Amino acid sequence: MDLSGLLVQAVSSKFINIGKKEIGAMSEEGEKKKVLIVDDEPNVVRYLEMLLQDSGYKTVSALDGQKALEVAERETPALVILDVLMPEHTGTDFFRKLRKNKILGSIPIIVVSAAAGRNLVVKKPAAIFNKPIDPETFIAAVKKALNE
Repeated sequence: MDLSGLLVQAVSSKFINIGKKEIGAMSEEGEKKKVLIVDDEPNVVRYLEMLLQDSGYKTVSALDGQKALEVAERETPALVILDVLMPEHTGTDFFRKLRKNKILGSIPIIVVSAAAGRNLVVKKPAAIFNKPIDPETFIAAVKKALNE
């Protein structure tokens, strides 16, 4: 079974248990906290969007590191979900540029990747997940990264 099939299976079996009771997903201004998803696989992006939105978060996404930097500068997310291995403008490039940005440099990052050595690429990530992810563990890590 390919990654897309595993993600659909995960959505079918575990996604329903998450619910929409996430009070902590709101910012101090009463708005949903924004999460930027950076992954070159559209199916993974859609899955993470569904999971995060169902848990009370607003999502924005980008399919490569360059577009992700543009989205981050425009949207100022509270958290970034990052795949490090992408064909153009890698997650590593995005991470280095984000950390140099005075405004965006302290945004927490959760790495979700199948790449070997992903823990060496991003210094001090909030969490690291192999693909496919466990939805409940992932949402718990999101909450922790956002101090909820």
